[in-house]
Amino acid sequence: MQKSSGLADQQVTNDVLALTWLGAVIDCEGCLTYTWNVEVRQSAYPRLVIVNTDSTIIEKCCSILSSHNIPHHVAERYPRSYVERGWKARTDIEIGGLKRLSRALPILIPYLIAKRGKAERMLEFITSRLRVGRGVPYSERELEIVSETRRTNRHPAPHRLHALPANP
Repeated sequence: MQKSSGLADQQVTNDVLALTWLGAVIDCEGCLTYTWNVEVRQSAYPRLVIVNTDSTIIEKCCSILSSHNIPHHVAERYPRSYVERGWKARTDIEIGGLKRLSRALPILIPYLIAKRGKAERMLEFITSRLRVGRGVPYSERELEIVSETRRTNRHPAPHRLHALPANP
């Protein structure tokens, strides 16, 4: 019987904990969406975006993504409307595009709960598009996936307390 290395077991445990934590952050602070460009040509650009104002959370997310060789882009957003309202700057982490997400989603999906179905459908879309190549028109199924994701991302009513109308 072979003994397992305690250090190797600890590394696996730490890795699973980190991915579980990242999955929870994505479930709560992330968005899986498509940018739909009709002006240049009809094209859907898949994106996973994590938005937060806490630099510690952003740094930890970036560290976990980097440790799994998942390319990502980080940008601090500080729109004029934020300044006018006295809000903090927000930071966005974006994983965008077919190839990047084809690498990221298989790693992340097992750790998602609320967004797992959406992530699985996005991976289905990505796999299909990578199979057929550029310039090939979208299939009915691909258009269905994009439309469903975009529809479910829309909020029919205000979902933030500061967006609710004041009671008269």
